[in-house]
Amino acid sequence: MRASLSVLLLLAACSSPGGNTATPAADTAAAPAPAPAALTLRDCVTSVQAAHAGAIVKLEGKTEQGKAIYEFDVRSPDGTQWDIECEALTGTVTEVEQEVNAATDEPFKAKVKVTEADARKTALAAHPGEITEVEYEIEPDGAASYEFDVKLADGSEMKVEVDATSGAIVEANPEHYQIGVE
Repeated sequence: MRASLSVLLLLAACSSPGGNTATPAADTAAAPAPAPAALTLRDCVTSVQAAHAGAIVKLEGKTEQGKAIYEFDVRSPDGTQWDIECEALTGTVTEVEQEVNAATDEPFKAKVKVTEADARKTALAAHPGEITEVEYEIEPDGAASYEFDVKLADGSEMKVEVDATSGAIVEANPEHYQIGVE
């Protein structure tokens, strides 16, 4: 589902810290302890902005290893682009990758041994469908990877990451929604 970035901003602005909103029990001594407060999108926005200040231009929701993950695309004031992942239930930043505009941009170009065409073939062989978006990323360890959004025959999307040096798929996760544009 694609929507405007203003929806993301509205969600972040309107989200308030969660908590127990049930009516308090008359006998508080017998009432169970309240569940921990739920985190809001705002918690992840705060964590992401602490990692790299800038304009949030896109938000994706995906699942990685059974965990709900928000992936934010952030453009820093100096023009640097970042993909920052935040675990939705903890508000913890779990990965920070630098994004470049093309496979010919440094430092991506310095690591490439696998062409984008070959990486596309690898992604589509594992997850047949149509590639709707590609990103060129520098991983936290300095490795380069192609990240493809693949629309599958059933209409769902997979985010497939292919190492630009080895050609191996290093990640493949279901993507549930995207707000904003590349």
